[in-house]
Amino acid sequence: MTRILFLSCVRAFSAFCALACLVLVGGCGGPAAGGVPVSGTVSVEGKPLEKGSISFHPAKDNTSKAVPAGTIEGGKYTLFTNGKPGAPEGKYNVVVVADEAVDSTKATLTPKSNISPNYKDPEKTPLKNVEVSASPKSGAYDFRLGK
Repeated sequence: MTRILFLSCVRAFSAFCALACLVLVGGCGGPAAGGVPVSGTVSVEGKPLEKGSISFHPAKDNTSKAVPAGTIEGGKYTLFTNGKPGAPEGKYNVVVVADEAVDSTKATLTPKSNISPNYKDPEKTPLKNVEVSASPKSGAYDFRLGK
């Protein structure tokens, strides 16, 4: 009887510890884990960018080490940080990559970009000091690019 009572206590304690771990780990994944929601549009010369990628690189005064990123499809994107939607607040230099698919049957295997190569470099991009905040202005994350 004592052994059964002991095993019941051990099982109850184990269940309690497992539940406590789930609560603690689950609590760490709240809104602050990814940051504030960031989504928008990307257009090139007035037309939605059909396919590409976008990433926000911390500007000089931003101490975050995270580089939120997303995929552009049909001109729209949503940022993710460490697999969670959103981005930490702060200023960023925005990088956009929009290379055409490489045709392996042709001699040149260098992808052709649909936009200026400056958009690929966090130091050269014209999209500097874009501020991510909890209450952005309408269209704050919409970007109109030139070729």
